[in-house]
Amino acid sequence: MWNSRSVSDAGRGSLRPLLGPGQIVTPPLNETHVDHRIPSAKGGPSEVDNGQVLCRDCNLKKGDKVPPGK
Repeated sequence: MWNSRSVSDAGRGSLRPLLGPGQIVTPPLNETHVDHRIPSAKGGPSEVDNGQVLCRDCNLKKGDKVPPGK
């Protein structure tokens, strides 16, 4: 079982970049996200069978939509 929150919770301080005022981080174009096929917000389990890797833009576009037929 995997939990998308475990990494950010465990390393909250160490994973956050140190930026000055007004600085932003632009993610690389090839950045990938681990996504819940059936979103956890819609009751999808945090299990390997419900996971998929998407490009950043696709994951943000998908949001918490449930795939057709699910």
